[in-house]
Amino acid sequence: MFTNALIPMLTVSLLTQPAPAERATPEKTPADDRVRLLAHAVIPAATNDNSGLTGTMSDGQPRARLGGFGSGLAYTGVGNRFIALPDRGPQDGAVDFDCRWQELDLTLTPKKDPSTRPYDLTVSIGRTVLLQNQTARRFVGLSRAIDDGTSPLRLDPEGIRVSKTGESVFVSDEYGPTITEFTRDGVAIRSIAVPPIFAIAKPSADAEAEITANAAGRVANRGFEGLAISPDGSTLTALLQSPLIQDGGRKGLNCRVLQIDLASGTSRQLVYPLSDASLGTNEILAISATTFLVIERDGKDGAKSKAKRIYHADFTDATDVSNLPSLPADTLPAGVVPAKKTLILDMLDPAFGLRSAEFPEKIEALCFGPTLPNGSVVLYIVSDNDFRKDQDTHFWAFAIPASVLQGDASQATAPPAKVNAEPR
Repeated sequence: MFTNALIPMLTVSLLTQPAPAERATPEKTPADDRVRLLAHAVIPAATNDNSGLTGTMSDGQPRARLGGFGSGLAYTGVGNRFIALPDRGPQDGAVDFDCRWQELDLTLTPKKDPSTRPYDLTVSIGRTVLLQNQTARRFVGLSRAIDDGTSPLRLDPEGIRVSKTGESVFVSDEYGPTITEFTRDGVAIRSIAVPPIFAIAKPSADAEAEITANAAGRVANRGFEGLAISPDGSTLTALLQSPLIQDGGRKGLNCRVLQIDLASGTSRQLVYPLSDASLGTNEILAISATTFLVIERDGKDGAKSKAKRIYHADFTDATDVSNLPSLPADTLPAGVVPAKKTLILDMLDPAFGLRSAEFPEKIEALCFGPTLPNGSVVLYIVSDNDFRKDQDTHFWAFAIPASVLQGDASQATAPPAKVNAEPR
């Protein structure tokens, strides 16, 4: 069961600048078409979770540190309850971190003071679930824990979605890349078959050595960064952070998207075109069976940030490239149609007032929240602090009009029970 408020309610930090709706020109931006920033909450870097783990990791932080959990965010289908996913832990896989997820409640409450942001966002941390396989071998983020049958299993969790029934959880990782179905208590049920084109032949604990040793497969630390589940629960969609090695790798533009039918196991591969080879994708969220939201961002923080963007991606007419062993780095073969992209949210747009010296590098989690009374859908965006001692975790709530989504996201949203006022 979910344990409420085992950690005291965390302080909510709200921006004090006028809301985007107050800055926009009505003639140019109709009220029903505005993307609005509703609230912003901050979780201190020094917070611990409810894992019950004792002692410290090799970097000196408590083993129960609540960090990195902005790598993925999934709605459970119950109330305002979500699951947040940490990645492989501190120091890029150099630490023996016990893989886990965090259950939490996200609650939007209308504010009485009309001069500030329209909502308070409260983040209440509950149960921590440690991940293990069916024989109680634990999953760890340690890069050198390559499976020998006895050691802990290495896992770099990056994407998370809850099944349609709410009884199991799907997690994608970058090391394999793999997709694993877990019980709600964190025990692996099965591994979802992934086509061999995504795998590498020679895994290594050293990322650069791994890249040198492999001519095909996912780039080191750039495997299945994002995971989506269709509103009817029938299909998983996994998104690479960058193109496969044979598709251009870090210099390529054509990211493969893997769609898997959970009943039959059949799959297809589609193309998501990066805006620039310097960027990477970090999350994918289903609006419908063929339309999604995708994060594209750079690797900079603070004032150096240039790209923290959310795109609408339509794969309705996209070509299945499963039969193509490689793709050109910056073009596509004749007849191959990629996803159609539309920018819907630039987090660095001056209208939102978010750019600052403290703005985080890693914007990595996307999840729909409640539907507001005016028909807009709440979109939660979360940062990954990489377990850095000097960086907090940020939660943002944006209102996204249905017209911007270009589809009905109601099947993937939380109920509006605790949101009972129009956003300003």
